[in-house]
Amino acid sequence: MKHGIDFDQETGHVTILCVRRQRSKPCSVCGRSGDRLCDGLKARLAFGSQPRTCDASLCTRCATPGAGGTDLCPACVGTEAN
Repeated sequence: MKHGIDFDQETGHVTILCVRRQRSKPCSVCGRSGDRLCDGLKARLAFGSQPRTCDASLCTRCATPGAGGTDLCPACVGTEAN
């Protein structure tokens, strides 16, 4: 079991979080265990709107590195250049 530590700066309280390991979704490309999500944008950004990303599950092998440390799925690689 993993343990996380949360520190509240306002109150100074330290909380230890017990987290059970959750299974990741399979990679949307090859079916292996996916440990990343696609960061490609679903729609163009408009002023004041929240960005919506593709969020396709990806494994390390199938994720294509994008600008700024993003991970892209094969469907979003071609659309990111536009």
